[in-house]
Amino acid sequence: MEAEILEKPPTSWFYEEHLFGNSMDLIWVKFLDDNYIEWVGAFDIWWRSPTNMIIQWKNKNLFVIIAWWQGYFVDTNKRKIILKTQKNDITNIIYNEYTKLFVLTNGLSLTVFDGSNEIWSSERISADGIAFNKQEWPIVKWILDDLSKNGCLFTFNVSTKELKNQWVLKDNFPV
Repeated sequence: MEAEILEKPPTSWFYEEHLFGNSMDLIWVKFLDDNYIEWVGAFDIWWRSPTNMIIQWKNKNLFVIIAWWQGYFVDTNKRKIILKTQKNDITNIIYNEYTKLFVLTNGLSLTVFDGSNEIWSSERISADGIAFNKQEWPIVKWILDDLSKNGCLFTFNVSTKELKNQWVLKDNFPV
């Protein structure tokens, strides 16, 4: 089905509302279920949260919402969070169709996640940020912040957990 981040809170009672957060700072996400009924979920955010994003997962009913560095797996038909990630420092996440695994970053390292458990985690590989570039089968391409103008392109093979890049943080900066 569908999910989208709303730019502002919806008119009260216009949609069925589900509050998944308890702060005053919320991000509102509108969902469409299998019966074509729209509803909204509100998730905690911090006013300077750098990443709020949605990705569809496994089938049309499941979405991963990243809000305030936290990952929430939402079932649109059940209208509930079915899983909350243990990691709470997520700045970017992608789903690799080839391996059926998530690759997430906190801006400094990578973690492979199967939807409920952490499978693998790298050491620190970036000076100050990692951005997703594109995917080609099990290979995910990222740009890491090596403190240069354009950053450094690197690849990560989700199947073998092999990182390939031209710049290595520990060789350039003591960590």
